[in-house]
Amino acid sequence: MSEPTAPPDPLDQAVAEYLAAVESGAAPDRAALLERFGDISDKLTQFFADHDRLTGLAQPIRALIASADDTPRQTGGSDATMTFDPDARPVDLRAGTATSAGQRIGDYEVIRELGRGGMGVVYQARHVTLNRVVALKMILSGQFATDEDRERFQAEARAAAPLDHPGIVSIYEVGQYLGQPFFAMPLVEGPSLADVLQPGPLPPQIAARLMRKIVDAVAYAHAHGVIHRDLKPANVLLSPMSNVQGPKLEWKPGTLDLGHWTPCITDFGLAKRLDGESQLTASGQLLGTPTFMSPEQAAGRVREVGPAADIYSLGAILYVMLTGQPPFWSDNPVEVILHVLESDPPLPRTLRPETPRELEWICLKCLEKKPADRYASAQHLADDLDRYLRHEPVEARLPTWGQQLRRWMRRQPVLAWHALCLGLFLALMQGIFLAHPQRELVYHLKISGIVCVWLAVSYFCQWMQNRERDAPWSHYFWLGADAALLTALLSQLDPSPGPLVASYFVLIAISGLFFETRLVAFTTAAVALAAFVLFLLRPAEAEPLHYALLFMASLVMTGCVVGYQVWRMGVLREFYDERRPR
Repeated sequence: MSEPTAPPDPLDQAVAEYLAAVESGAAPDRAALLERFGDISDKLTQFFADHDRLTGLAQPIRALIASADDTPRQTGGSDATMTFDPDARPVDLRAGTATSAGQRIGDYEVIRELGRGGMGVVYQARHVTLNRVVALKMILSGQFATDEDRERFQAEARAAAPLDHPGIVSIYEVGQYLGQPFFAMPLVEGPSLADVLQPGPLPPQIAARLMRKIVDAVAYAHAHGVIHRDLKPANVLLSPMSNVQGPKLEWKPGTLDLGHWTPCITDFGLAKRLDGESQLTASGQLLGTPTFMSPEQAAGRVREVGPAADIYSLGAILYVMLTGQPPFWSDNPVEVILHVLESDPPLPRTLRPETPRELEWICLKCLEKKPADRYASAQHLADDLDRYLRHEPVEARLPTWGQQLRRWMRRQPVLAWHALCLGLFLALMQGIFLAHPQRELVYHLKISGIVCVWLAVSYFCQWMQNRERDAPWSHYFWLGADAALLTALLSQLDPSPGPLVASYFVLIAISGLFFETRLVAFTTAAVALAAFVLFLLRPAEAEPLHYALLFMASLVMTGCVVGYQVWRMGVLREFYDERRPR
């Protein structure tokens, strides 16, 4: 005998009828369903609320799909009297600001999306009342924006609104739509400086003239108490000059006549006013783009960031225009920040020999690590660029011998420390040899010869590292050579090398500075092998045996600790890469 079939659950039945009506395109009658299923009206009401919430969350995805298929609406005509379009669709901002062509944001009709960054999204839109095409910026996260996001967005508008300069993208209007803030700006129809630099560097004279215009806009902002703090080629847009006769200017890669375009600075999202302390930043917080940020920004010293930070960023932009590459570049943002803090970039003339020396001096003065060593103000930088363009002596001079030595040590720190340590050791050896009453010439020449060979190998490794194709494996060769030459030196010392064997641990620690776990593993293995060879050459150093075994185990443990820390840094790098705006 079969068991009786259980009656269908009323909630399942009501939900099935509702979803079937939605899928068929009909408008479900919720009141009728609530009347029919009165016993479960509370649960059914909760289902309707949950369904509406999920529909709102899916709205941005549907809008993006629609925007990919829709043809942007063309605006044209000179009639300033516009009629209201009853078919215009209001924008649903409950789940974000993604929208498609034809939708409305207040009195603005969206034409297409222009781009988006870490916080905002920019649309090309038409002001319906004025029949004017503008760039409309809104918060990317829409309704889910935090109070801090909203305050940053408002701070950007407050910073840019009082600035009226042809080299700065101004603000037309600031408003809200369905509780979401927005502001309208002039639509700059040209490319960004980053687009222009994609094919390669600019001729030096054109780079200097273009930089002079950018610096003029920055000097104006500084004079009105605004620091940008995120100057980079992507935030410099090129606008066609209005007084150019002939057909409308259009940009094509590699064919841009920069004499007919005006650079305009945009995106004041990280701007700071000098007349008040920002409440949006705290000590230790990184602001800006690592490749173009100043050392004080890279160190998180937010309170120390002033006009000199913008001057550093201007120098980094000039460096890209002259060489075609930023001062520091790496797939690892942590490594970029460390370079900004500790290293000097390659000289522009080494990358592009035709760069004028005076323009190189101007660029390097902007890129000084200490703010006090840079130009005193953006106006001073503008004046020096004017002097260069007039073929007059510039304020930035040839660095002194001490400055050149300091810059060389920052550009090639590994070689510099090799030369310093080995040079001091060699000098000490000469002093001991001259002062020792019983001089042993053969022993002295043997030790000095090993040190000189070590110095020569270091210079050779640096030469290899400077060659791009050899750079990936030059670190392996260099650290392997260090381990071998250190063993050769320790094996010849008389009497016992004693504490100098701790140099093996130093080599393992140094390998971690390159942020490669495989390099740490290689160095640990090379050092362990070198120590084993040392014990074979000097059996007395391996007595008692358990001391030698403990020493070898300590080397391996040190390599594991250093490698683990490097691996953790790699995880943080991947986390940063996945979440930074593209």
